[in-house]
Amino acid sequence: MVAGAAFLLLILLACAYPYPSRAAAAPSPSSSIVLSACAHARYPSLCVRTLNLTTHSSDTDFARITTASALSSARHAAAFLRGGPLPASAAFRECARLLLHSVDQLDRASRHLAGDKAAPAPRRLGDAQTWVSAAMTDQDMCLQELGAEEAAGSARNGLSARVTAAWQLASNALYFINQLSDSRGRGRNN
Repeated sequence: MVAGAAFLLLILLACAYPYPSRAAAAPSPSSSIVLSACAHARYPSLCVRTLNLTTHSSDTDFARITTASALSSARHAAAFLRGGPLPASAAFRECARLLLHSVDQLDRASRHLAGDKAAPAPRRLGDAQTWVSAAMTDQDMCLQELGAEEAAGSARNGLSARVTAAWQLASNALYFINQLSDSRGRGRNN
């Protein structure tokens, strides 16, 4: 009986104090690259989560991935507006218009970064910077509209959280596009 109790105690201790996992090990080279790349982004933790599963390590890849993530998040926010009964206020209508424009701008930037080979790289990057900045302006204006909305607390809060997430992802995307533009301006190839 004592041996059985000791064995049970060992099992409980093993569950409470597991052996170190691979996740606790030293960062892999690719995760070190992501940590380094995200260190100066406006939202570094979000940046790391966005790029964590990528095997890519160039400024170009990071710009493409973060812009695509910002686009996905903006689409999610816009879908929230279409997905259920929301207040028919002027603020929600204006926010819906701004979000659709934001999605369009991010889609243009994402497609441009993904391979518009006809335009020279500096022009592509300049266009992408303009479109991501415009998307962020639209998202910010949507948030301002929602902030002025006094009714519809939970709907407003749900949409506001989604738009804020899209804005933060777009901010990180703009950071990488700017990094890429700066490196191309110095003659570096990525």
